[in-house]
Amino acid sequence: MSGYCDLENEKVGDSNPSSPSTLSQGNYRERGDDVEAGRGVLKRNRLGSLLSKFFSKEAPEDREATKKKHDEIAETEILKLEDCPRGYSSTAAFLSSEPNFSLYRGFSYLYSRVILNLQDEIAVLERDLKDCEKIQREKRLVRRLQSREIEDRDSRNESEKRKKSAILSDLESKLVSYGKVLKQARDIGSFQKPSKRDYRSVRIWFCNTNPLVEKEGAFIKHKEDIISLYNGREWSAFDEIVEKFLMSLRSSFLR
Repeated sequence: MSGYCDLENEKVGDSNPSSPSTLSQGNYRERGDDVEAGRGVLKRNRLGSLLSKFFSKEAPEDREATKKKHDEIAETEILKLEDCPRGYSSTAAFLSSEPNFSLYRGFSYLYSRVILNLQDEIAVLERDLKDCEKIQREKRLVRRLQSREIEDRDSRNESEKRKKSAILSDLESKLVSYGKVLKQARDIGSFQKPSKRDYRSVRIWFCNTNPLVEKEGAFIKHKEDIISLYNGREWSAFDEIVEKFLMSLRSSFLR
């Protein structure tokens, strides 16, 4: 007989119930039913534990405290434009109501004037320092050119028109101011210009509400000097195209 027939006879031929290999088909079925029944019990237990979490009995006062806590977390305060008196209060509220409405003057011209003034003051001190050292070189005061300590010591005993230490002190002060203004001007210059649509919207609001006296509200008229705190200028062109398209659709429907 072939090997396959021998294996088959060995499985079903031996009827010894004590041997695991001779379990009848009914025994296999009974064991399988027990396993399935056990799985069902586990599933019911898990479902019961989940349901008990959601439908646990909570005292009414506890539920009220939990609801109150959730309401406190969700509560927010919003500054409403209509609650602000007309003037600087309403102007600040409007300009801060939308990021693209935050338009202010950059004062680029004045920054340039201050920088030019500081630049010339530093240049004057630079010439004074060169003249002072030129005089020392002509007098062959070599050691004073080579040592700051000797320079400070000897300059106290001489009545010079402009001492080198005073020149350097003034230079330090002016250079610090010059550096700060340069950095501020660079930062201000990096702000973007408002889009035509945003600038027009703010101008219309100023024209309709007149929140400030004329000379103080005139800052918005300096269009070329207006900068925007909004950092999404790269999308403004696309937004304008979409807005024009929607307006054209609206006008076509009205016709």
